[in-house]
Amino acid sequence: MPTCPDMSLGLARRMVTLTSAFYREQAASFSATRQSAWPGWEHLLELLPPDPPSLGVVDVACGNQRLGRFLEERLPHTRLSYVGVDNCRALAGDAPLVEADVARTLLERPLHLGLPEADAAVSFGFMHHLPTSAARERLLSSLVAAVRPGGLAVVSLWRFMDSDPLAAKARATTARALGALGLAQGELGANDYLLGWQGKPGAYRFCHYVDDDEVRALTRAVPSAQPVGTFPADGHGGDLNTYLVLRRKGATSPNGKSVPPAQIMESFSHRGPKMGSS
Repeated sequence: MPTCPDMSLGLARRMVTLTSAFYREQAASFSATRQSAWPGWEHLLELLPPDPPSLGVVDVACGNQRLGRFLEERLPHTRLSYVGVDNCRALAGDAPLVEADVARTLLERPLHLGLPEADAAVSFGFMHHLPTSAARERLLSSLVAAVRPGGLAVVSLWRFMDSDPLAAKARATTARALGALGLAQGELGANDYLLGWQGKPGAYRFCHYVDDDEVRALTRAVPSAQPVGTFPADGHGGDLNTYLVLRRKGATSPNGKSVPPAQIMESFSHRGPKMGSS
């Protein structure tokens, strides 16, 4: 997909190491602020059949697995198979976890987890931590590959630079972090930033802002998937995240015949949230 220049692979690896260290060291304070469900997750439920008898979900970069708890609470009559994937055991606590260094893997190749095909594969609050456009594309393609034909792949894209206060903070923190890390601004890729945490010295994490052009490019990035659409949600204004929804091609109807993409789109639009085109 057409993109602005990315940082070097060597620096990308350094950014992944920096962000992983941030989550290990700040796990307790970070998790304490990440207990509530996101409003956008309610839309995720609207993408699914009502009260499904069973549901398989893979949650990549699951953090403290609050999505799993949300699904259990909202789907009490569904046999839920939830698999959380992350490299931070401190965030997951004692919950079952498939441990994988997702970001570092995606710098080189798609993520292959060897799990049974799920009904939905999601990644929330993580895409912005991936340096390079290739890694972000690989996350999407990996999610699509993790679901059955007709299954959903959903990611959230944090639009922090659309908020004036967050944008100002991101620019100021990036300038300080670059100095602390001995880096020049030109070494980062376009729309790349370094954010802090609660004013703690040296607590930095890499964050990439996905702008409108990149949202459109990501929508078309996975040939094996049919774009369903995008919708805004979360934050005080209800638009801090953009959710991108793809459906793996090859869905079949009860008689075993392939379902045309147009029919999939029509079915989704009928029962799902109003979607904005990207």
